[in-house]
Amino acid sequence: MGGRSQAGKQALLTRYGGTEASEAAVGRGLSWLKNHQQPGGFWSFDHRTPQCDGNCGNHGSMGNSNMGATALALLAYMGSGSTYTDGQYQETIENGLNYLINTGKLTEKGLDLRGDFEGNSGMYIQGIATICLSEAAAMNDAAIAAARPRDSMIGVKSRRIVVSDTKKLKAAAQAAIAFICNAQHPEGGWRYNPGQEGDTSVVGWQIMGLVSGRSAKLQVPPLVLSRANRFLDSVAANDGANYGYDKPGNKESTTAIGLLCRMYMGWDRNTPALKRGVEFLSKKRPAPNNMYYNYYATQVLHHYGGDEWIKWNEVMREQLVKTQILKGHGTGSWNLADPHGGAGGRLYMTCLATMTLEVYYRHLPLYDELAKKQVASR
Repeated sequence: MGGRSQAGKQALLTRYGGTEASEAAVGRGLSWLKNHQQPGGFWSFDHRTPQCDGNCGNHGSMGNSNMGATALALLAYMGSGSTYTDGQYQETIENGLNYLINTGKLTEKGLDLRGDFEGNSGMYIQGIATICLSEAAAMNDAAIAAARPRDSMIGVKSRRIVVSDTKKLKAAAQAAIAFICNAQHPEGGWRYNPGQEGDTSVVGWQIMGLVSGRSAKLQVPPLVLSRANRFLDSVAANDGANYGYDKPGNKESTTAIGLLCRMYMGWDRNTPALKRGVEFLSKKRPAPNNMYYNYYATQVLHHYGGDEWIKWNEVMREQLVKTQILKGHGTGSWNLADPHGGAGGRLYMTCLATMTLEVYYRHLPLYDELAKKQVASR
């Protein structure tokens, strides 16, 4: 996450094809999210607040799944480099993090972050919230390490408070990881409820949660990742270039998820299956009506780099910038454009679109060592 600093962001924006217009769109997205944070510090997929009477439209049907909505919104803020110690959204982020930690339920299986989930959303929420707590802890670690030893403050917080907060975040994230590990099916997957046989969509969020935990120096049992790879093998097609939902297939969205998981779990850029999978996604191009697919595929193409990324980015970036709402109460948000996004509504769409436009710096590219060295030197 080293690209999220101000200097790192500018270097990576220039290197990977971000523009002033894409950054302005990110800023407007974060502003819309701030205006729709609920009085208790959380967000709701039914995004209507006392200040919003529904004029934005596309309010989601998962009104009780506040943990998931809050975690997604926080990921959008943290993806831009914002923290609760620095920047214009300090209070917004602090209130959201406090809601996640205070609402989580500590069980014998670990920290349950699913909240009052509805339908099939439970383990999705667990994965997303685990990513959120892990990233917050990792960003705090980076801020502590960057501060000079004689400094008594990190942003607006004392060093002592940030160190204490980081310990709490790490403890919560580690317990959330334990819940994910205990919820894994013996064959390596995850689905809507703990212990169910897996599907690639839910698996993607759990693996990202575990990978984020490792970035915060938390413990992730190797056996859990080994089993996850075994699940991916079971849904792979074309010798690992494509992935299905719960059996082998070549659907675009699940292929993007499967490839991103493989990249984070160790595939080299020269892996033949990865090359073929990237070519498959590149030919499909960004979809005008499937934000979930675009979110995952954009990360795959960005990490892979090269001409495939340049061509993908030109379409993805302009598509999102041009479709953002620029007038009225919905300014900064995006109309729903996702076949399965009705439950999450405008808030879900806005979070994913904002994070997709943060791709240039949100995560350092896995295979571009020069970019990593440039950011590290700043």
